[in-house]
Amino acid sequence: MSAKFLRRSFAVYIFLLILIAICIHMYEKKVSSVSDKEHITWQNETSKISQATRDSESPLVPDISHIAAFKPKEVHYKGSGLWAADIEDTSYPSINISVVQNILEERYHKVLENCLAVLSPLELEKPINSKEFLISEKYKLIWCNIFKSASSSWLYNFLVMAGVKEKDMKVSQTSPIEFARTHYKRPSSEKLLSYLFNPSVEYTSFIIVRDPFERLLSAYRDKIESQSQKYYKHLRCKIEKDYAPKVLNPKGRDCKPSFPAFVDYVIDEHSKGNTPNEHWAPYYTFCSPCQVHFDYILHFETLAADEAYLVNAVSGLSSVVTPHKLHASHTSYGELTMKYFQLLSLSQLEKLYSIYEKDFRIFDYDSQKYFQYIT
Repeated sequence: MSAKFLRRSFAVYIFLLILIAICIHMYEKKVSSVSDKEHITWQNETSKISQATRDSESPLVPDISHIAAFKPKEVHYKGSGLWAADIEDTSYPSINISVVQNILEERYHKVLENCLAVLSPLELEKPINSKEFLISEKYKLIWCNIFKSASSSWLYNFLVMAGVKEKDMKVSQTSPIEFARTHYKRPSSEKLLSYLFNPSVEYTSFIIVRDPFERLLSAYRDKIESQSQKYYKHLRCKIEKDYAPKVLNPKGRDCKPSFPAFVDYVIDEHSKGNTPNEHWAPYYTFCSPCQVHFDYILHFETLAADEAYLVNAVSGLSSVVTPHKLHASHTSYGELTMKYFQLLSLSQLEKLYSIYEKDFRIFDYDSQKYFQYIT
């Protein structure tokens, strides 16, 4: 009996438990709703409607703010330079197959357990956000692309898997995600599920995650602080204007908002229920890990070893996917996160953590070090 079969069996068991919990929740909700309605008089309803009509701040429209979390904002580039020109060849480390396999197995089961502990039954029954997935039918491989988590490297890999020549990628000025989508269309939820639970053909699914705050900082440094992404100029200046109004910036010049100003922007956007940018949207809504049950959960922090295992575990993949890095910064985020997060107030950090708390807990990342930076 294979390890993958056992994992799938366990996933089905967990899925059945979730279904039972959801059914119980829906039944209780229905009973409660009927009971409540029996105690509401016609006069009360008329009064509520009249009051809502008079009060412009309480319009009679449904609250759909929760939907935004499952539709991360897309960014369309008009060209981001030669994104594949700076490819850096590397090599996979020598790994102990059984050790890495055990680590990946433990992550798989831990995430399943954490999903049940962290998310409510209502959150667990949310539909899968399938639009961020790429499916390679040739290699029977399914990946959900999380930006700022080795995304460029794996978009490159998927293009290679689709038969795109390296020389064509190196001269392309189309963003990697737009380039990849010319070969991998966004799947519907139904299509994605048909691949994930295909009884006749076994697909392998994986996701790459990293410390949520390191990813957020990486996005800030790349899109906001560096000023290299011209597409983000408008957002940079909006943040500076709204959250650092005392900064004088000559008209026409680019802007460079501070990290605390950027954090205030992220917090405010979340509190307003606005759709988050794809580069800092939370994992648990962006890739639906608690609904999909990925076979392999790779960590950015141990990516070389995790990738080495994955590439050899998927049939034929090692013949086309070679170890490399794109946009490698060689930055040590240990000291860097301390430098930036020390700039935040405790209130800012607490509000920011509330946005990403579920990511921290589901994927077992430590958040306490960030609070130690500012105390």
